[in-house]
Amino acid sequence: MPFKIDRLRELLAKIETTAGTAISVTGTDGTVPVMNVAYTDNTSYNRRENVTGGKLAGRRGPLIGTMSFDVEAMGLGTTGSVPAWADLFLPPCGFSKSTATFTFQRLVANQKTITLKHFIDGKYRQLYGAAGSCRLTYNAGNISRFSFNFTGIVSPIAETANPAVTLVTTQPIVGAASFTYHNGTNPITLNAPSGVIDWGQTVAPIETPNAAGYLRFCVSDYNPIMTVEPYEEAVGSTAIDPDADWVANSERAISLVLGSSANNTMTIAASKATHSSAPSWGERQRLVTRGFNLDFNDDSAPTIVFS
Repeated sequence: MPFKIDRLRELLAKIETTAGTAISVTGTDGTVPVMNVAYTDNTSYNRRENVTGGKLAGRRGPLIGTMSFDVEAMGLGTTGSVPAWADLFLPPCGFSKSTATFTFQRLVANQKTITLKHFIDGKYRQLYGAAGSCRLTYNAGNISRFSFNFTGIVSPIAETANPAVTLVTTQPIVGAASFTYHNGTNPITLNAPSGVIDWGQTVAPIETPNAAGYLRFCVSDYNPIMTVEPYEEAVGSTAIDPDADWVANSERAISLVLGSSANNTMTIAASKATHSSAPSWGERQRLVTRGFNLDFNDDSAPTIVFS
């Protein structure tokens, strides 16, 4: 048998028609470029010891695994359609879509699950009935990325040739166009070159008494937060007072716009966010900054809108 080449990787993914039932995926389901794919089989093992001091054959526990990867944030592109990465990976993270808007919703019956098949040079690992969590990271002048972490039911590892795939060619969104923080009267634009939004999904199994141990996975809760560090020059204006907002526990609307061109813009917004800690002091190359740790309070926020 020839040696395997680690670089010959592919990730195929498809939303399941019936939640918790693996769906067939082919090369046409491998259109999204992904980075830093990691797979872990978390199935437990049960030792079986008898009263004579010997051992019986051990038995595995419920089949469970995780798959994580990064996706470059891409907009609508020339087709004007919601990007494939969003249609694939946001619904099994608890989002529902209306046209080009993704909103978190709590009803498990309305949540989607996904089948993921990760190839490494002719051998694949597969999860099905999977649900996940997501986090956005953006930096000044750099590509914005979504990090996904899915948990699902493990299928037996199998061997077959990597299928032919055609990746989308839409260019990723670079940096952020604006970050606005509402002062209670008006939205104020702050210079915030980098930040992280973590939707904080809790992924839980729905157990069943079959051999796999699980019916499917779902998002049972979420705790969205944002960390951002604007320059003090903007924060220190009389327009906003984050320290007073912290003391008064004031709820403020925020909006983050990634990209600025038509069909390549993403807006993430929430109408209610509070500081979860006192705004900190820092510096970026000797320029004073303020650190915000924001806790989103809307039941369905923050939303993701493509335009």
